[in-house]
Amino acid sequence: MSFATTTLVVSEAQGRATVEVRLNRLASTTVTVAYATGGGTASPGIDYRPASGTLTFAPGTIARSFTIEILSDDLNEPNETLEIRLSNPTNAEIVGSSVAILTITDSDAPPTARFAGERRSVPENSGSAAMTVELDRPAAIDVVVPYAVSGTAGPADHSLRAGALIIPAGATGARLRFTIVDDQIDEDDEYLVVTLGTPSNAGLGSPSVYLFTIVDDDTAGVTLNQTSFTLTEGASAAYTVVLESEPTAPVTIELTPDSQVAVTPDRLVFTPANWRVPQEVRLTAVDDDVDEGDNARETHAGRVTHRVISNDRFYARLTS
Repeated sequence: MSFATTTLVVSEAQGRATVEVRLNRLASTTVTVAYATGGGTASPGIDYRPASGTLTFAPGTIARSFTIEILSDDLNEPNETLEIRLSNPTNAEIVGSSVAILTITDSDAPPTARFAGERRSVPENSGSAAMTVELDRPAAIDVVVPYAVSGTAGPADHSLRAGALIIPAGATGARLRFTIVDDQIDEDDEYLVVTLGTPSNAGLGSPSVYLFTIVDDDTAGVTLNQTSFTLTEGASAAYTVVLESEPTAPVTIELTPDSQVAVTPDRLVFTPANWRVPQEVRLTAVDDDVDEGDNARETHAGRVTHRVISNDRFYARLTS
């Protein structure tokens, strides 16, 4: 006796497989043989219902068969195999292999991968960010989704690089996480575009493009630590000047006093390297020997104008 064929194929959607065992000739006495399922990549109770029993060939019977119930799990998965064994024959011998291989082909369509949303805006100082790629249903195997990164935000603005996101078997999504760089530079809002490529073990759904906007939180500006002084003629005082954000080009501040005061120095230069270091200005009230009031306590005003010059367009917008 032997299997009618030792290689069988059944679709998951068919629901059952029929296995036939044949004698090479008619027997005059009853012949029996035991059969059982087990082994292979298919999981009992998940991919098939375990089966075992005894086939009996009455005299004059040349073939007998049994069925194995195939279970549908609604998961996209690779083809799986099941081993079927014959053993303990009576009044006959097993010829050839005592093991048949049943291949269960998957009948479930692959899932579809897509972004959970289409756009998002976050402040530059948020530190970290993420976007979700989701499946419309889980798969029994890992889904690999490649992605590309483009946009006005570059490598200095975030840590996201082109690559591939893995959605593990059984999961319905995964997060694409990255860091946002808070760079202290006054600049336009920047955006990055993440585009999904063709996934492995899944189809590509919509939306497949995600627009991520990084909202700038820096402002170009100049800070004077003190802006008002009361001095007698000939006396001096000092104040400091510093920038409020990192410039992309040197920033020159020209100091122009009126006739009532003098300043040293008359020019300050800030660069991307020293922009946060305060620079000192010495202010002196001019002793001009001019009688400028009969009241000893009468005061008169002096003024220093600060003019900002820079090729950084945000600092260039500042007025005196």
